[in-house]
Amino acid sequence: MAKQMFRALVALLLTLPVWLYAAPRVITLSPANTELAFAAGITPVGVSSYSDYPPEAQK
Repeated sequence: MAKQMFRALVALLLTLPVWLYAAPRVITLSPANTELAFAAGITPVGVSSYSDYPPEAQK
């Protein structure tokens, strides 16, 4: 039992840096959320077809 817990802990610690440095991927489903994401400095990877502001959201 202790050996399995140790292996699980080692596996978790080895994958931790991947979680910390992975870029967040955001998809917004409403125009209001799109505006909030851009205001927070987050560029969504996908937006709804109704999102037209800011102009970068249409790209």
